[in-house]
Amino acid sequence: MRENRTSARAMPISKDVLKEAGLAGLWVTSDVSETILGPLLKELEGENCVHSWRTHLHNLAHRSFEERLSVLLATENSIRPTTTFTYYGLDSEQRVIPVAAATVADRISSEFPFEGFPVIARAYIAREFRGLGLYPFLVRHRLDHCVQEWGRRLRAVHVGSAEPTVWRTVTRGFQFSAPFLHIGRETLHVAESEHEVRDFLSLSETYRQDLSEDIQRGKEWFPSGTPGRRLAEALEEFVSRGASAMSYAEVWSRLESAQRAGHDWTVRCQSTRELLAFCEAIPLMR
Repeated sequence: MRENRTSARAMPISKDVLKEAGLAGLWVTSDVSETILGPLLKELEGENCVHSWRTHLHNLAHRSFEERLSVLLATENSIRPTTTFTYYGLDSEQRVIPVAAATVADRISSEFPFEGFPVIARAYIAREFRGLGLYPFLVRHRLDHCVQEWGRRLRAVHVGSAEPTVWRTVTRGFQFSAPFLHIGRETLHVAESEHEVRDFLSLSETYRQDLSEDIQRGKEWFPSGTPGRRLAEALEEFVSRGASAMSYAEVWSRLESAQRAGHDWTVRCQSTRELLAFCEAIPLMR
C-alpha cells in the first residue's frame, strides 16, 4: 500500500445523518487499519453485489483473512496506484465502529499515459448504515481529495457503478464542484458473473474549457456537413450533455468517418485525444 501517514480527521457531515446513523461523529483515515477494513471486507465477502473486491476475495479463498487483506491492497496498487480510505463512526461512548471503505485511484490503469484523470471507486458501506444518506458525503470527500491532490492538473474525475443509488447521487450535482456527466456503459466481471456498469465523468472547469476550444477549432477547420465538422458537433454534444444526447458509439463512428476522409482533427488537439483515450481505457461500449 502507498505510504500515507495522514491522520484521521472528522468528516463534515449533516447532524441529521449522524443522528439517523446513531453516531456521535464520522471520521476518515487513509492509514489502512485491519480493525476497520477487516469487518467491512468480511461483510462484503458474503454480499451479492457488483464490487470488484469480491473478485479478489473469491480468488484468495484458500488464504487466511490477514493474508487476503494484504494481497487485496497490493493487487489494487499493482493495477493502478490507489489510496484506500476507511470511514468509522464513534458512538456515545467513543467506541470505534466500522462504517465504510472507498478508494481513489490515480488513473484508470497503470498503463494510461495521461495524468489528471483519477477514479473514485470501490465504495462499500456497512449494511446497518445504508439508506441513511452517507454516500454523497463519501463522494464529496473523495472529490475534494482529487481537487487538493491534483490542483490545476486535474482534468476529470471518473466513477462507474451498477447501482442506481450511485447514478442518482452523482448526477444531482448539488453539492459537487462539477456535476457528473453520464458518458456510457462498460461490462464489468465480478467473481464469476458479468455486470453492466454506467460510467460518469466530472470535468474540471479548466479541462471543459480546453475541450471547448478543441471542438471550436474542429468546427472552424471543416465546413458544415463534412466528416470533420460532424465529428466536432458530436463531441460538442457528448461533452456538454453526455450519452443521453450523443452516444459514445456515435462519436466513435463519426471519428472513423473523419479518419477515412482525412479530417481527423483530434490528432492536433491534445485535450480531445486525452478524452477519447480515457473512454477507450475504461473501456466504454461502442
